[in-house]
Amino acid sequence: MAFHFIKLTSMLINPHHIKQIVIMPDKYSIIIANSKIEGRVYGFAGVCYGSIDSDEDDIITISKMSKPIDYKIISDWIDKNYWVGFLAFLTKN
Repeated sequence: MAFHFIKLTSMLINPHHIKQIVIMPDKYSIIIANSKIEGRVYGFAGVCYGSIDSDEDDIITISKMSKPIDYKIISDWIDKNYWVGFLAFLTKN
């Protein structure tokens, strides 16, 4: 299955970065995985330790009232991709 960017009225979304979509009655919250990771390594006298941190995930909210075109685009994308993923799951089992 080939993934393409989701084109909204004012942005493009890479579906590979979508971590979760929270579906509410008239609104979607799209949680985008943050790809910014910082790491630190400290060392003294042969002893080293480190840490890795990442920022919070980004949340894009699409409301049916304020962004009806984008809401429809996301609704159609969910409908199309849900069934594609579901059918792929069924054929594997």
